[in-house]
Amino acid sequence: MKSLCSVLAAVVALSGCALLRSPSNKQTEFFVLSATAQPGDAPSGRRLAIGIGPVSLPTYLARPEMVVRVADNQVLFDEFNRWAEPLKDNFVHVLATDLDILIGFQQVNFYPWYDTTPLDYAVAVAVLRFERQTGDVATLSARWTIRNRAGAVLVTRDSQFSRPAADPPQTAAALSALTENLARDIAAALRTLDTHAR
Repeated sequence: MKSLCSVLAAVVALSGCALLRSPSNKQTEFFVLSATAQPGDAPSGRRLAIGIGPVSLPTYLARPEMVVRVADNQVLFDEFNRWAEPLKDNFVHVLATDLDILIGFQQVNFYPWYDTTPLDYAVAVAVLRFERQTGDVATLSARWTIRNRAGAVLVTRDSQFSRPAADPPQTAAALSALTENLARDIAAALRTLDTHAR
């Protein structure tokens, strides 16, 4: 009887092990956005003191996994392809770097800043979409506002861009390029405003 019980216990144990998933050999990969603007791509002018922020991204992007939108009301989170730092932080600094390359900053401040901080203009951005979608395309949709040093709204605009992106490395590169596209729109508006102000 003792021998039979031992055999049955072994069979149950082996059956339980068979139900467990074998560990995946796939390694997690990490990505970052990077600035892609080139000097001289925007009109020249005086160097500006700029405030960047507030900047908002959808809360579903506030996680390390890359997001793929598979339907209007459905997104998937990629377990094995992740952002190396919080996406919002990465986006804000890349946008600021692209703007600096395009128009040249005398000074840049990130929101929040003191009321006494000397600024020529402040740029706020509300990102609505910033992910790869089905059809192998990455999309950036954003509404942005430029205010003067007194806080008065000078410009409010919507920008939307898309680029091909079939896999995570292409997605990171495409979203970087789309961030530059947004920076170009903002840089052109800043230069126009500053030219008219002078």
